[in-house]
Amino acid sequence: MSLVAFTRRAASRTLSDRFVEDLELMTISTNSEQKRLRWLLRIFVVLLVVVCLLFYRDNFLRESLALPSFTASRPTLNDLLHPQEQEKRDPELGTTLPENATGAALRAAVRPGKSGYLLIFVGDCTGCLKVDFPRWAKKARQHNVQLVALTQVPRERIGELQSQLNQLNVQAPIVSDPKVEVISAINSYYGGRAYLFSPRWQLEWMAHTLNSDVSFWDTPAFLKALEEARQAR
Repeated sequence: MSLVAFTRRAASRTLSDRFVEDLELMTISTNSEQKRLRWLLRIFVVLLVVVCLLFYRDNFLRESLALPSFTASRPTLNDLLHPQEQEKRDPELGTTLPENATGAALRAAVRPGKSGYLLIFVGDCTGCLKVDFPRWAKKARQHNVQLVALTQVPRERIGELQSQLNQLNVQAPIVSDPKVEVISAINSYYGGRAYLFSPRWQLEWMAHTLNSDVSFWDTPAFLKALEEARQAR
């Protein structure tokens, strides 16, 4: 074999080996890229699932707790410092309870009363409020007023709130307002706010303090409203 032929064959082998090596490197690189892409795809799928779950959860909370822009049971610092700003949205005395589905449910939940109804917004937790429900229930019986509670939680969770009241030996129906129609109409911007309605469901009095446990039962304003409610039968 001539030196030229040998050199050509060696060069050919060298090129062939280099080609094979380059091909192997490209294969390895491609495999690495594919693995990297597979991992990125998996991470993307996981993130997509997490986002979907969060989106579903947030939508579920909005629908079940009905709190898209209404945080009635959780007063802000501004509410605590400036409740008069919130009370600018209060309904006028004499306003009739709305004639919507929640209003109908409230009317159906109680028997016709001689002195009216004390409507209490309980938020989403009756046991979390600074309200002496047993004392309120006793005072309500003394004044011949029926207690009725209003909440924004869905109907399927009413049993939880009802059991909390039952543990306090308080017998009061709880009505769900998941769309916060009545809650917004009467401006229940904090849990424990109380409203006195006449037997015809006209608003006669409402609490004007975030300290819901204040004994308003014997105040001149409440007693006057109670007498007006009785006369409005």
